[in-house]
Amino acid sequence: MSTRILDDLGPLATSALDDAEQQLGVRLPADYRAFMLQHNGGRPEPDRFDISWQASQAAAAAGKSSLLSWFFSIYEEREENLLVANRVDFRGRLPSGTVAIGRDPGGNLLLLRTTGSRVGEVLYWLREMEAEEGTTPTEDNVGFVADSFDDFLANRLH
Repeated sequence: MSTRILDDLGPLATSALDDAEQQLGVRLPADYRAFMLQHNGGRPEPDRFDISWQASQAAAAAGKSSLLSWFFSIYEEREENLLVANRVDFRGRLPSGTVAIGRDPGGNLLLLRTTGSRVGEVLYWLREMEAEEGTTPTEDNVGFVADSFDDFLANRLH
């Protein structure tokens, strides 16, 4: 089944995406950049995806799948805003080397890995089990979703 993106704000200017990367202090993977330039957020259809947890993660009891409500956008409004989510709402709460790119109905996040040997991986961040305030966020509440953003859109949504 092909993924459709509904209610997007695209296309996004390259300069706006470059500016967002500068504000976030990251270089986004090429496949996600291409998505943002074409769509700039939106809702995927279908919207369900599976999550792989390590057996040792307490978060594994939370479930093996979720729904993606929205991909965040770069625009002037506060709601579903990529910059607000990462620079304000979840600043200091996400594991190092990740950027929040979307959310599920419960406020859990879809993350994109932006550093290290696994750049581009799509991950699921379980809000209910995040690190306590004042402690360094780990990946104890993070499950694996896809090897890349393109893999997520093409193969992981059902």
